Amino acid sequence: MKIDFQRHLLVLTLALVSVVSTQTSLAAALVEKNPHNNEDVDMFGAGSSESCAAWLSSPSKESEGFTWIVGFWSGLNFSAVLTNGNTAVGHSTDGWGVVALIKRRCQDNPSESLISQTMYVYNTLKREGR
Repeated sequence: MKIDFQRHLLVLTLALVSVVSTQTSLAAALVEKNPHNNEDVDMFGAGSSESCAAWLSSPSKESEGFTWIVGFWSGLNFSAVLTNGNTAVGHSTDGWGVVALIKRRCQDNPSESLISQTMYVYNTLKREGR
């Protein structure tokens, strides 16, 4: 019996991404309602509780934050496209451009959380159809 490992790996990967995306979408919805309070959501990684000032405090922290932002953003988009058929938010730029917009927001609002500024930029681009 021949097993197509690549196909099984793809199916498992898609299932995992679907679960993560659903959780990310739920988290995003809760954060959007109250971007300054993520106490009710199990969030993980650099952006889950860090302030903008902490994120921008060192190159290694910025690198961690970059990874968190593009992963979180990708999860939001993946979920939106699959569940609503919406166009991906941020399609007018790339990961570097998205992070640059968030970084500008964080520089102007260092005491705010990284997640609140990420959601602010996400919702702004969504409203503008970008």
